[in-house]
Amino acid sequence: MALDFSANNRVVNHGSGSSLTDLAPLTIMSWVYFTTSGDVDCTIVWKAAGGDGLWLEINPAVNVKFERPYSGTWAQSKAAPGNFTHAAANKWLFVVAQFIDNSTNGDQRLYMGDLNNAAAQPSSYTTQTAPSGSITSDSGNALYYGNKTPNRYIQDYGATLHIVNAWLTTAEIHQYQWSMAPHPNTVLLCHYGFPGTGTQKDLSGNANDGTVTGATVADHPPLWLPYNRLVQHIYKAGGVIHEGVATVSSSGTLSATSALELGGSATLDTTATLSANGTVGEVEEGAASLAAAGSLSSSGEIEHTGSWAKNALAAIAASAVLTLGGSATLDTTGTLTATGDVVHAASASVSATGSLSASGDVLAIGSASIAATGTLSASGEVEHSASSTVSAVGTVSATGVAERPGQVSLAAVGTLTASGTISGLAEGTATLNAVGTVSATADKTAPGSAAIAATGTLTASGNLDKYGSRSLPATGTLSASAEVEHGAVATISAVGTLSASGELTGQELGTATLSATGSLTVQAEVEHIGSASVSAAGSLSADGLRETFGTATVSATGTVSADGEIDRNAVATVFTVGTLTADGALEIGATAAVESTGTLTAIGTRESAAEASATISAVSTLSAAWSEDLAVVSFTSEAIAAATMATEAVVAGSMSNEALSMATMANENMEN
Repeated sequence: MALDFSANNRVVNHGSGSSLTDLAPLTIMSWVYFTTSGDVDCTIVWKAAGGDGLWLEINPAVNVKFERPYSGTWAQSKAAPGNFTHAAANKWLFVVAQFIDNSTNGDQRLYMGDLNNAAAQPSSYTTQTAPSGSITSDSGNALYYGNKTPNRYIQDYGATLHIVNAWLTTAEIHQYQWSMAPHPNTVLLCHYGFPGTGTQKDLSGNANDGTVTGATVADHPPLWLPYNRLVQHIYKAGGVIHEGVATVSSSGTLSATSALELGGSATLDTTATLSANGTVGEVEEGAASLAAAGSLSSSGEIEHTGSWAKNALAAIAASAVLTLGGSATLDTTGTLTATGDVVHAASASVSATGSLSASGDVLAIGSASIAATGTLSASGEVEHSASSTVSAVGTVSATGVAERPGQVSLAAVGTLTASGTISGLAEGTATLNAVGTVSATADKTAPGSAAIAATGTLTASGNLDKYGSRSLPATGTLSASAEVEHGAVATISAVGTLSASGELTGQELGTATLSATGSLTVQAEVEHIGSASVSAAGSLSADGLRETFGTATVSATGTVSADGEIDRNAVATVFTVGTLTADGALEIGATAAVESTGTLTAIGTRESAAEASATISAVSTLSAAWSEDLAVVSFTSEAIAAATMATEAVVAGSMSNEALSMATMANENMEN
């Protein structure tokens, strides 16, 4: 927490105790937040009678200044804000001032850092003056934080004040930038706002508590838990906190305005409502339990690490973040929601039998589990990595990305959807499946030995893509507006319909299979290479080309047709029990075969290209609307002899109608 000092007469008075009198040497440290960048004097600390005394202030447009009166030369340090690397408005700053009694010029130092960077001195100083004479006593003068005189107040928030009766090294300053632990010479240590606007506890033990005038409670700087832990445990007036093997329970309502927290092997439970305006947490260690039979809620964070459990029979909610670390468990039989993120790491579990949702991301890292029997949704991303699981019996959805790298599982019994990408990235034996529908408006990819499956419908408006020894099946419909593609020893299959508005391809290598028991259709091409198979029990058709290379097979028990060409090379086979047609050309090369037990027709050309012993045959009719070119250039003397033998066989009554047709066409060609 923090206090808001952004108006006149907002101040904290820490009194004039003896431990605060005539301090030298001295180091002052404070976390402050400024919104102004104008020419305004913003007092942080002052201890003076009249106009003279100890003070630390910032004018964002002019300088950062520290002064301490002496009978001779004052101790003084000044530097322009622009000379500090991390100085800027609208962010939390860690400001430090220090001096040594009877020192030399240069020992009067200023530091400034922020939430991401350690405090550092400015590139240059306007003034660094060592004191001379005797220190001007400030005995009886109160020490104030926030407002020296009217219109010289902190422009927004102050979170901490740490005063040490010692000249700290740079390394020590960095230590206390991230820690609220006291130094052996600490005379005042205060974390503002945790007890609200009541008495601000001096955590140094010197009883220099602060009295608030005018200031209001504000949000705390986003520092991590070790920083806040000591403060939360001392401010028991604001929170319900216990450590060790203690128990806190209530049959009605248990609530706190700041924190509900457990440490050690403690228990905190209620049968009705458990709530906090600040944090519901189990911090750092212990096998603690936090439970509510009614509702467990917080306006800040619900967080725990270690091997704890927290559960509620109704609802678990946080307006910020729901997070777990370690082998912790967070579950509810009602609803589990967060306005920020639902995150857990390691072997933790987050589950809800009703709904689990986040306005940010649903994220699992490590061998963790995020599950909901109803709906699991995020407005950002549903993502997990390593051997973790994200699943829902109803729906798993994300407006951004549903993504899984590593040996992970992303599953839904009902629907798994993403408006961006559903992918199994890069490597691992990942699984992406849904009993109902798997769909994405962009891409659906699974590289590695992955599987994308749905018993109902599997669709993508972009690509359905897989490489490697993977499987992409659907018992209902598998479709894409662009491409359905696979490589290596992969399988793409559908019990109902398999279709694409772009290409159906088995690219380049592998013993791949592309099949459908109903219809397999494509607007452009049906193509595969290698020892692959493209087949359909009903119809197999393409508006462009149907082509095979290698020892591949294109077949259908109903109809094989193409508006362009049916083309194959090597020892491939194009076969249909019913009709095989092409609007362009029927072409074969090498030891290939094109055959049909019904009708084999081409509107353009039927050709057996140039070399090898190719076969074109039909049990019923073999016709072409344009020409029938049965490799005229290859009718050598052997071919003439074969035709002669065929004619003799007809005379002897031993040639079939198909052979007779072939021989007749051969003789006609030789005569021409």
